[in-house]
Amino acid sequence: MALNNYQDRIWKSNCLAHEANIKSTFERLGIKHQLVDALWSVEENSETFDDKPFYTLTDGLVTDNHFRFLNNSINVAPEFYSIYRCPTIDVTQYPNYKYNCLINRISGERYLVLKRLWQANMLDKGIISFNCDMREFLQHTPLEEYFKSYGIDLSDSEELYQQLPLMTDLDPDQAAMRSHITLVCETYCTPRTITFSEKIFRALQTPRPWLLICSPNSINVLRDYEFDVLDDVVDHSYDEETEFESRLDKLLPQLVQDRVFDQDRYQQAVEHNQERLDKLAKDWPHKLSYVIQSIGARNQS
Repeated sequence: MALNNYQDRIWKSNCLAHEANIKSTFERLGIKHQLVDALWSVEENSETFDDKPFYTLTDGLVTDNHFRFLNNSINVAPEFYSIYRCPTIDVTQYPNYKYNCLINRISGERYLVLKRLWQANMLDKGIISFNCDMREFLQHTPLEEYFKSYGIDLSDSEELYQQLPLMTDLDPDQAAMRSHITLVCETYCTPRTITFSEKIFRALQTPRPWLLICSPNSINVLRDYEFDVLDDVVDHSYDEETEFESRLDKLLPQLVQDRVFDQDRYQQAVEHNQERLDKLAKDWPHKLSYVIQSIGARNQS
């Protein structure tokens, strides 16, 4: 099974239709805004919504599957990603792998993650799925220049490629349940923009701990949304490191460390996070109305 097959849940949930309706509303009202699944830091003196920060997005924004967006974008990810709930998870499954790391597309950061796992002899300790043709990826000239600009050595990339499993028959939920911890590799890890996709929202609803490869302070944003990030189970101090390599230094050793298996605690986090997602989804119409009114007032001023 290809990793991207599970994305069919997007279509079945009618999520894209919801997004299309919101875009149509913006267009009808003459509001030139984009709908995205990204968050940005709170600006000083920013407006609030129900006593929570109203996140505004500025230039440099990227979002899953898109590489360029206009300014003044709207985030809807937490409101929609409750669709990834998987009620058939077998909570009695005891993990027999240290970790799992499923990658469907390669990037510079993900390449470094895989290389560090390989160098530390950690590849055989986890469930790794690599649904990519890295040879083709590495032959792309602009990407070669990108790697060189960050001092990334590709001289041993072919040897690494030979060591990587190309596919797993497990879907992301199954892989997580057979692992002590999940390594979530988000699509982008830029220092200026925090971008979330379904990956982290799946992990928030799976009864296992997780670590997040994303931009600095991403975990803080999830905390702001009142998600349970299992701070008592894993050390998220890597989230404060601004340099990507420094984040890896703090994060990767946690993949193979011995940890107490606490199914009750994991399930408690799942139930809390699903309640948060349900509330965000329920509050979305009110929030959308607020956003439209707020943007209209700004445009008239």
